[in-house]
This record gives sequence, C-alpha cells and structure tokens, in this order.
Amino acid sequence: PSHREAATASIVADVHYKTCNCLLGKLWKSNIRRPMILVGPSLGAAVAIDFALNIPDAVRISFKLVSH
Repeated sequence: PSHREAATASIVADVHYKTCNCLLGKLWKSNIRRPMILVGPSLGAAVAIDFALNIPDAVRISFKLVSH
C-alpha cells in the first residue's frame, strides 16, 4: 500500500479502537457494574488491555498467551 493508504488505515484503526473502548466503558458504567472478563485477538486485545488500565474495577484480570 502507498504511504497515504497506510496513514488512512492507521487513522481508521485508531478511530475504531477509541470508539470500541469508549462504548465498552459506557456499557459497563450504565448496565454491568461488576467485574467482567474481556477476550479479544489483535485489536480486541488492545482494547481490553486499555480498558482494564482505565477502569480496573470493571475487569477480572487473567492472561493466556496463545500462539499458532
């Protein structure tokens, strides 16, 4: 991909990442309000880790590394 396409893809991924994290936080604060387990590959794992760092009371921490 060109430099412009790569930059655009990076911006789109960042927007999706921030949107997922924001929506997850709002969902937890408005409905769930108890520790949960988040699972996600790739970008989902990044969202889960960031969410756990920002709202530690919302998650039960457990890590499992899986390689293919």
